Amino acid sequence: MEQKLGASVAQVFALLTAPAWLQERSKKLGELSAKVSVKKAGKGLQLSMKRRIRRELPPLVASVLPSESDLLFTETWAPSGAGYDGELLIEAPGQPVTVSADFSLAPQGEGCVYRIRHQARCTIPFIGSTVAAVAQQLVESGCEDELAYLAKALSAAPAKKAPAKKAAPVKEAAPEKKAPPEKKAPPAKKAAPAKRAVLAKKAAPAKKAAPAKKVAPAKKAAPAKKVAPAKKAAPAKKVAPAKKAAPAKKAAPAKKAAPAKKAATSRKA
Repeated sequence: MEQKLGASVAQVFALLTAPAWLQERSKKLGELSAKVSVKKAGKGLQLSMKRRIRRELPPLVASVLPSESDLLFTETWAPSGAGYDGELLIEAPGQPVTVSADFSLAPQGEGCVYRIRHQARCTIPFIGSTVAAVAQQLVESGCEDELAYLAKALSAAPAKKAPAKKAAPVKEAAPEKKAPPEKKAPPAKKAAPAKRAVLAKKAAPAKKAAPAKKVAPAKKAAPAKKVAPAKKAAPAKKVAPAKKAAPAKKAAPAKKAAPAKKAATSRKA
């Protein structure tokens, strides 16, 4: 038996391993009660379910099985590739019938596919195979109802898209700081009244020139001393008559002596 589903493996797995959803499904399908628990098992999960059901049984089966009973479900899920593989065991306490199953959940196209194969066993001699066959039909009929309920629930729920990464929130631009109100220019100080030009200082009265000192009267030139009369020149000494020259040796005739200069007459004073 298989059921194609228009949802991802992750979505289907989430529902089929959710205790609250499974308990709600049992009630909606007419079961009398359901209690589900889940725990980790290796890399997968193990579900334990106690469900009380009532079924219309054929006379032959009804002779050995009650129409209302508790069923114990032990379901194990383990990751396999992109999907899951699992095993199911259904037991009725105190009854000679057990049902086992292998199932898988794998991606297919835009959705996934759920496959399950049941195998019933009965330990009653002679009619055990007949009872097992009826029990298997009842289990498979119930499984079809469960898969139909699952498909309806998935079609009603919007398909979950892979959550898009939230864009980093755009930081709001920091509000522009208001320009501080222009400070009013302080009122212009009134120009200080121009100081009256300082009256020009009167020029200090010119000092009277000191009265010119009277020139001392020039001293009278001392009377010129009389020039002493020039002394008369002493009368010139008379030149002594020249000695006669010794008679020259005869030789070259002696040059005649230059006549003696006359003595200069003495200058008058």
